[in-house]
Amino acid sequence: MPPTAYTVDTSQRPRWTPAWIGLPDLPAPYPALVATRRRRHTNPIARVSLPVLQRLAGDTIDRWHTDPEPGRLLPVITVHDGAVHILARFGDRDTPVEPLPPDADGLYRIAGPLWPWIVSF
Repeated sequence: MPPTAYTVDTSQRPRWTPAWIGLPDLPAPYPALVATRRRRHTNPIARVSLPVLQRLAGDTIDRWHTDPEPGRLLPVITVHDGAVHILARFGDRDTPVEPLPPDADGLYRIAGPLWPWIVSF
């Protein structure tokens, strides 16, 4: 089977463990569920509730406006009229990365190369 963007232990389904996630340049840790036995692009896979996602969206937009290194690539979460999107902002340009629908439990998965989460259990 060809390699994929996911690292998966196929012997078991992922187990979602409560944790705190953060990024070095965001203000605070965020409550999340983190997958055990799975990663995407070597980064942890996190699931968050809508209120946490809205807080993350505000924090990522604030970080973009106050970035001490203008022009670097930053992931930004936007929430408009119930639609959630992840954008890659580079300077004043937005590149849509992916829409972010909720999963069957109403949580939002945030993972991949733009999200190198620091996890605390």
